[in-house]
Amino acid sequence: AAAKVIADALKATKAPVDDVMVALDTGLGAFRTHKVQLSDRAKIEETLKFDVEGEFPHLTIDDAIVDFEMLDSAGESSLLLVTAVKKDDIKRNIDLLAKAGAEPMEAELEATAMYNAAHAAGLLVADKAQVLVHVGEHATCVVVVDGGKLREVRAIPFGAHGAASSSTAAPVEGEAAAAAPAPVDETKRAQQAAQRIRRELARTVAGAR
Repeated sequence: AAAKVIADALKATKAPVDDVMVALDTGLGAFRTHKVQLSDRAKIEETLKFDVEGEFPHLTIDDAIVDFEMLDSAGESSLLLVTAVKKDDIKRNIDLLAKAGAEPMEAELEATAMYNAAHAAGLLVADKAQVLVHVGEHATCVVVVDGGKLREVRAIPFGAHGAASSSTAAPVEGEAAAAAPAPVDETKRAQQAAQRIRRELARTVAGAR
């Protein structure tokens, strides 16, 4: 059903299908700030995955794609924003687009996609700090920009439809009806999501000062 919706949207907008970029839910990624005694991008790429293995204990590093944005560089050292995403999560999204008839050429998280879009649209300014926010279904991404440069990325595990939860799974056949979760009032859930996101945004801004 998801593939059909995407296929219909591509057809309705007459969008090209041979050079498509996948924007992944930010909640699928893990972020770390990491300093290396290197400034050459090619050399960083050669060693980074193994340098940061201990910083992502919840991942088997060989089962993940690791990438980075260079936040700052001085002399022979660089400060990096490192992102790790499970290969299976990337493949699932790419396969979905392929099933819809598109040919994905690149994948990135919503956070960097939002930053790149803001940059391309001329929304980033050189003499101010800015906070970019994208509220997804179950995660909200926050990007701190200073002087037009990306400085920090955060993923808040709460979105427009609340947090992702196993309670949204279909009930097992034969389960008693009483075991099913009670319906959640959508208005109340939206209010709770907004409150949680506001609190996390306040913490982000306070930390960025």
